[in-house]
Amino acid sequence: MTALRGSLAEDVRLRLLVPRGPQANTGADETLARFAGWFGAADELRVESSSVGTVASRLVVAYRLRLRDAAGWRLIEQHLVADPGPDGRLATIDLLCTGFHAAD
Repeated sequence: MTALRGSLAEDVRLRLLVPRGPQANTGADETLARFAGWFGAADELRVESSSVGTVASRLVVAYRLRLRDAAGWRLIEQHLVADPGPDGRLATIDLLCTGFHAAD
């Protein structure tokens, strides 16, 4: 999570569309806590697929993860579009999430 924290602007805005509905966080600490809540308790985490690209100045990232935690093996896929700030750190992140689904 240290690398993620270093890539976030202090006042980063995270907007999410997750299965429970739209949500938002403001600030690097809140954003990092959101990702830690999703992935921090995983006993094992595997990247099944990922892609990184740009559309003009916007960063576009997608990943599918298989993780094992107390609930067993689960799959999750997330797509995000992010804008860098003047210092190159991420100033805005718009994220779409499938939610966690049971996996064999």
